[in-house]
Amino acid sequence: ADGDRVDGVTHTEFLAADASVDSRHELLERMLDDLGEEGSIVVYSNFEELRLRELAEAFPEFSERIDAVVSRLFDLCQVLRDHYYDPGFHGSYSIKKVLPVLAPDLSYEALGEGVVKEGGAASALFARAAQGELGRDRWAALRAELLEYCKLDTWAMVRVLGASISTMSGR
Repeated sequence: ADGDRVDGVTHTEFLAADASVDSRHELLERMLDDLGEEGSIVVYSNFEELRLRELAEAFPEFSERIDAVVSRLFDLCQVLRDHYYDPGFHGSYSIKKVLPVLAPDLSYEALGEGVVKEGGAASALFARAAQGELGRDRWAALRAELLEYCKLDTWAMVRVLGASISTMSGR
């Protein structure tokens, strides 16, 4: 776990050190501990809910705790879709389009050349690593890139949430 903390929000992370080993059980234990038992969990679409439901099926011993987490999910994207539009979004509510408008000092482009900057690509690369298509050294480098990408996703959510509250409340 990484203990980065900004504005009262702590970023924690987990990504298998060895992608070829099924680490979902360890992920679940860590995630459920990190999330605790109260408070909203901000997400940006239903992706996380779908993955949580898959994990509940695969690990029924965690299903009650996972259901409790799902009940706390708050979809920030849906709130923006329902209540806010800016021409700078260019017709899209993708976090990549919303972030530059609501938090222009943060950018996925700042991750640098060749670094993963999109969730689908990150998932595909992890799948390739899990199937043994990437060497150990390449996985170690890619893992570091994926963790940086995920950390930026955390801060993007924090900033978009803060900007949304300020903008929609007229502050």
